[in-house]
Amino acid sequence: MRCASVKSLTAIHGVDEQTAKLVRAVWRAKSRDEIIAACPESADYGRDFCSRPTLGDCKRDAIDRLIGTHGVGYLGVSRKTGEDVYYCNAGDGYVATVIFSGDTLRVGCWADMVERGTVREKQPW
Repeated sequence: MRCASVKSLTAIHGVDEQTAKLVRAVWRAKSRDEIIAACPESADYGRDFCSRPTLGDCKRDAIDRLIGTHGVGYLGVSRKTGEDVYYCNAGDGYVATVIFSGDTLRVGCWADMVERGTVREKQPW
């Protein structure tokens, strides 16, 4: 797992050093218990789902809660790696937010990725 630095994470509006450290801890977590230890608010995530959420889904949800964004959105597939790309919805595509691409968490603006064509739609088949 690769993760943005504490300094990079604090570039996100409202994220302080302590929160950035928690985000990094969640991203490195190996179990749901570790995620809940860093972000107790995420304990109920997935309880109403028909199938159990993946560890990646749980991590993305917990990070969304920690940085105070408005849910996790699916952006598409990375043209470079072929990995699914998700982002924490900050309400504006041009503000710094967390972007998840495979096992990498970075800080960026998802609208820039769309404009540059670095993501594409997922094919239905």
